[in-house]
Amino acid sequence: MTGLQESKYRDLYDRYKYDEITFSGTIQKSSGIIVREIYLMTEDSKWPCTIISASMTGIKVSANLSAEELPVIGGSASIQVHFSFMGMKPYFIPISFYVSYLLAEITNTSISGDDIHLLTMSAAEAPPDFLIRMLGELIGVQTLTTKRAENRITVNTTTADELGLKSTHCRLRIDENWHECSLGDLSFSGCQIILNFRNSAAKKKVLLEILFREPDTLFEIPGCVLRFKVMKESGDKAAAGIRFDEDKIPHEYTMRLHNLLD
Repeated sequence: MTGLQESKYRDLYDRYKYDEITFSGTIQKSSGIIVREIYLMTEDSKWPCTIISASMTGIKVSANLSAEELPVIGGSASIQVHFSFMGMKPYFIPISFYVSYLLAEITNTSISGDDIHLLTMSAAEAPPDFLIRMLGELIGVQTLTTKRAENRITVNTTTADELGLKSTHCRLRIDENWHECSLGDLSFSGCQIILNFRNSAAKKKVLLEILFREPDTLFEIPGCVLRFKVMKESGDKAAAGIRFDEDKIPHEYTMRLHNLLD
């Protein structure tokens, strides 16, 4: 693989080149990828595709391929993947480029008789600097988040200001009803809250609303109540421990916690 000798991101590439990141909804949003502009290309054909996961040395994509199209793509010496991302503020001019890959495996993942296939491919060339930087930053955050998964930040006046919380108050939706609550602590995987609600919500699916500033942003994070205990000293309040749905945690929320801990 050539083209990295002069890249200023060579160290980032060497550190994370084999680490893979899943393109969940939150990763798609934080990366700025333009989903409708992602497609596969061979010499004569083009197919829309969805990125399932990617590393700096490979990619897995899902595409609709008929029986007639399989030999076309399977017989290609290399396959181009067209990437497109939103540009930087304030103009957001899209950044687009192609990366060449070698096909390693095609797997039919159809469930209801359609022609959906998973393509596993290895990079035939070094990715451009933009992709190295973007993947490196996302993988770096993912790695650090795993290490800090159980680190808890007690929410008080000082930490609320450092996190950019607009208020220590929040809202929790339980069984379609909203309840006022206050934050006790925050972590990368969940939170502790005090809420004005005494009926047990243990094991229930919930949705937490937290309001941040700079810029004003309302984060909605789904999760599940792991612990629920009515507070003896205040019979109309309860303490609850919530674990967030891992693939629904906003990237911006995660970055705010890292910025405080760094």
